[in-house]
Amino acid sequence: MSGTLEFTTRDGETFVLAPGDVLLAEDTSGSGHRWRLIDEAPWRRLYVELDAAPGD
Repeated sequence: MSGTLEFTTRDGETFVLAPGDVLLAEDTSGSGHRWRLIDEAPWRRLYVELDAAPGD
C-alpha cells in the first residue's frame, strides 16, 4: 500500500493514515467524512468486507 492521508470523520476527529495502517470502518452507509493526501505518493489501498456476526 502507499500514500499518506489525513482523514477527518463526520464528528470532526482528524488522524493520519500511513502505509500499513488499518482502518475499521463500521459506518459504511453514512456520509460526511473527508480525506486529503499529504504526500506525493499515490493512495493505494485494499478494502476487505467483513460479514456481520450471526444475530447482528
